[in-house]
Amino acid sequence: MTRLIRLPFLLCWVLAVGGLTVSSSAAWVLWTGKHSPTKEQLLKILPTAEALGMPSSAYWVQLADLDPDQEEAHLRTAIKNNPRELKALLRLALIVEFRGDRPQALKLIDQATGYHRSYMSYMAALTQAARWWDANRVERFARLALEYCPRDADGIYAQLTGLGLANRVLSQVDRKWSADYLRFLIGQARLTDALQFQANLGKSPQIDRYKLELCDRLFWNGQKREATELFAAQHPDFAADGFFNLKLRTRPSSLGFDWRLSQHEKTGLNWRPGEVEVKVQAHAQALELMSILVEVRKRRLERVIPSWAGETDGLYWQFSEAGPEWKRVALVAPAGDRERRFRLMEVHFE
Repeated sequence: MTRLIRLPFLLCWVLAVGGLTVSSSAAWVLWTGKHSPTKEQLLKILPTAEALGMPSSAYWVQLADLDPDQEEAHLRTAIKNNPRELKALLRLALIVEFRGDRPQALKLIDQATGYHRSYMSYMAALTQAARWWDANRVERFARLALEYCPRDADGIYAQLTGLGLANRVLSQVDRKWSADYLRFLIGQARLTDALQFQANLGKSPQIDRYKLELCDRLFWNGQKREATELFAAQHPDFAADGFFNLKLRTRPSSLGFDWRLSQHEKTGLNWRPGEVEVKVQAHAQALELMSILVEVRKRRLERVIPSWAGETDGLYWQFSEAGPEWKRVALVAPAGDRERRFRLMEVHFE
């Protein structure tokens, strides 16, 4: 009778010991897998992991990193164990593509995008399509990649060859990407494309800022007429006069044909509607405080008549050529060992 009572306790003890053994084995596998295992360690833990029914595909991907001679075999094993293993699918797709097996590469990418709706999977599909000049797939996966894009979309934009394709993609996604694509075109010095693309954009503070940057880049790239027309489309008064914001009614942008304010550590410029307050610390060399580009039309530009107040003694206006029919006019403070403060309210050219 006593033996019969002890049997359940013995069985529980055996099960507990067995459970502890399985648990400790699983813990060993997990700990080893997370702490930069060597090739030899992975080869030891993989049989245990599979015997315990633990997910092992990630370990096979790690082994592929450490055993390049058997990379493809390890990746295939990872996919066999887990058809959803994204890293293995994408890496194997590249391997077979560059070996010339496009159908298999396409199948693997479709398997990856079928299981994973993510920036990584769609970006891999996009770059593959771009390498193959498959416009339909480029359009499809660029749109999907933008939907899942974390922040930086430049990698997606780089795959959009030609404005026609870019327009088709961007017309299907959030409008914010259109403004961002304009930034990309300017940054890539694709100024002619940027000029054409911006024509169909609406108005927003961000888009207006990018258009000013484009004006700047066009002007100094020698495309002065295009820069002038773009700026004039936003500012009709500039179109009529050839200069802008002489009464300082709007905040100077330091771009295009607006006032450019000094960023020198010895200067401080604070705009208020109708004036700029300027503070200048003692400095050893002449300092440019602000400047503006002016189109010279009916008469020569020879003199500046400012409306200002404060410590303006010694300040002077400097003229320099900025191309045919253009002058750059700069306000300069001479070298001095004293601080000065003044307010500039308006400028008149003669």
